Amino acid sequence: MFQTLLTCLVPVCFCVALGAVAGWLKIFDTERIRPISTYVVVFALPALLFVGIFKFTVQQLSQWQNLVTLLVAMMATWAIAYVFGRFVWRFSSGEAAIMALTSSFPNMAYIGVAVLTALFSTTGLLPVILGNFVSSFVLIPATVLVLHLTGPGKSDARSGSAKPVPKASLARDILHTAVQPLVWAPLLGIALVLTHFSLPDLASTSIGTIGDTAGGVALFAVGVMLFGFSFRIDREVATVFVLKNFIQPAIATAVLFAFGLHGVMAEGIVIVLACPAATACPMLASSYRVGEKSAAASVAVSTVSSLLTLSGWILCSKAAFAG
Repeated sequence: MFQTLLTCLVPVCFCVALGAVAGWLKIFDTERIRPISTYVVVFALPALLFVGIFKFTVQQLSQWQNLVTLLVAMMATWAIAYVFGRFVWRFSSGEAAIMALTSSFPNMAYIGVAVLTALFSTTGLLPVILGNFVSSFVLIPATVLVLHLTGPGKSDARSGSAKPVPKASLARDILHTAVQPLVWAPLLGIALVLTHFSLPDLASTSIGTIGDTAGGVALFAVGVMLFGFSFRIDREVATVFVLKNFIQPAIATAVLFAFGLHGVMAEGIVIVLACPAATACPMLASSYRVGEKSAAASVAVSTVSSLLTLSGWILCSKAAFAG
């Protein structure tokens, strides 16, 4: 098992470290890496997930317990973090919502894909696909709704300065999330599998050629983005770290035991939820001008520490659900 961990995590660490070095040498920065990140989320990852869907059977795709487990774990973590931020740390509603998103939104697209494909090949991608649906249709819309209800003219309680939230259409923001290729490409694949459509080998190879570039490029982009984030520990960062790296996968483990699930899918669900906070969280915070620095610091700490915590959860999931 130790060899499996090395085989899985060393390439991940290498790609992230290479990106960080590129940021340090100023070859890339957070602005220059954006086109590459766009390529990953608009082309490479959708292609990988679309082709990966055809590795699953109709029966596997019809197991509703898997989706419910992800939904419960992600939304329970979101709710805990929001209540904690709003009523314990006394943050504004917008700040608490960003803290909740950062605590509950795992980096499935960048780190989850790389780790699960290293462990299980493409058969490990289904937790990423289902988790992406939960984040796109429930998690992010819930956060955006709170940010819109906060309204313009609210201030950042920790900076003391007024930061108006941009006026925008709630429906437009949610629709923008739902129509991303990362959402509709796997949905299209699921629909085709459920109709017993088989993807021709030539199409699978062609689309898969783009998809195969996703893992390394995504991890390199994470490294560049991490170099641009600030590293600091405060009460919010510590809370996010505990919730994201420990509580969320623990909730998933409990739900999986309650359903009596086991096997690769159960292992994959725990592992994908043990991934660090998503780099998309600081970006959303920046677009609403709420809690940007704390979100960035939380992602940085969660990601760096995940080398140890993710290793632990891989071992735990293997012991609990293998077979």
